[in-house]
Amino acid sequence: MKLNCEFTDMGTCLEFQFRTIRTLLLLASLLLAVSCRAPEQFRGMSDEEASEAEGLLELSTYVISDVMGEFYAVKQKGLYGAVELERIRKEIPWWPEENVSNIYIHDKVEEKGYGFLTQPMIDKKRGTYVQINPRTRNFISEIMCLVRETHEGKLYEYWIVKAWGESIPAVGIYFFVTVAESLDKPRIFLVADTRYIPEFKISDSYTMRFPESDLAVLYNLQAWRFPSAFPESDLEDSQVILTRNREYVATPFEPRNRPVLQQKLTPEEAKERLNLNEI
Repeated sequence: MKLNCEFTDMGTCLEFQFRTIRTLLLLASLLLAVSCRAPEQFRGMSDEEASEAEGLLELSTYVISDVMGEFYAVKQKGLYGAVELERIRKEIPWWPEENVSNIYIHDKVEEKGYGFLTQPMIDKKRGTYVQINPRTRNFISEIMCLVRETHEGKLYEYWIVKAWGESIPAVGIYFFVTVAESLDKPRIFLVADTRYIPEFKISDSYTMRFPESDLAVLYNLQAWRFPSAFPESDLEDSQVILTRNREYVATPFEPRNRPVLQQKLTPEEAKERLNLNEI
């Protein structure tokens, strides 16, 4: 692999090479793990579909490692404005003015030849910090940042990537922990796996833990759809629904029943119907 560097600072160049190589190695190990474990949801794919799914996974890691830091830099500097908004509205007329900086993510994904299911949602108030949904002809990817913490001046994030297919509803889920110097800097992958990472030790004084009691986060995780990814956890035994009042309720999950979003239920109605003792 040849890496061309145009940096004037050799230290910056070496850091870029290290980050790129580490990302590629983690991605390679992740794809190898997927092919070796061959979980049920990956069976029945054609070679074309498998290649398409792998390409979408590569795009997702690129968005996490490179595009997100670049996006925050663009947003902080106010580089996207009326011109970009006018351009994007020729393609997507309903694009909100307050999300003009999000167009940068749209542009970078389209540069790679991919489309979008919905516009990127960044810095949401609850449940996920980032939600990006690129798509191909046969697959949709959900890129989500579920945890964001700072420790000793560095930014640590917990990411998941979910993949959905037209003919295969739940294709797979992938877990990542990243570190960055700040929001507007590149993410370095510390760990990547096809199985749930409940916690990851950063140092003797700091361990990143997944917030298993946060129903808004669990609602986005959707562990019940990916039971093979949670072999040593009971998260897949319950699902989280969003009620009409925009409140999250945990309910027992029956494998024979597909999850249903019961938005017309209030928390009290959900407790009565589902025989729950507590929310």
